[in-house]
Amino acid sequence: MVRNCFKSDKVAEISYATIQGKDCLVQKFRNSSVMLEAAHYRPKLFYTSNGPVPDLAGEEEPFPRPDNQSKMKRSCENAEHVGLFTPNAGQHFRDEQRRRRSQYDRGTRLAALEEHDFEASMQSYMYHSQ
Repeated sequence: MVRNCFKSDKVAEISYATIQGKDCLVQKFRNSSVMLEAAHYRPKLFYTSNGPVPDLAGEEEPFPRPDNQSKMKRSCENAEHVGLFTPNAGQHFRDEQRRRRSQYDRGTRLAALEEHDFEASMQSYMYHSQ
């Protein structure tokens, strides 16, 4: 059973991309903190039949490595302060989410439980180390 927790029947939303073209998108993502996430969260490239190697059409193309460490660092720092949350969540909830340390999986019940367990273990560690 699927529960509608967002008060909407939408299955997906499509919007105009602010960055156009494969080269520009590759340049944006190669220096993004999203490339440090698990492989199934990262952007993917695929060979096409009208590309340089038509025999590999449909196969995954390797994503270029980061080429600008300062952009990558800035992206990672920004990811620490931006949480994922529903638009109708309260300000207190958003503030709590921005304090999370991971770069993904924010706003879920599991993430909240992990945060609670982490804070409890840190308090226990600090108490025993004194």
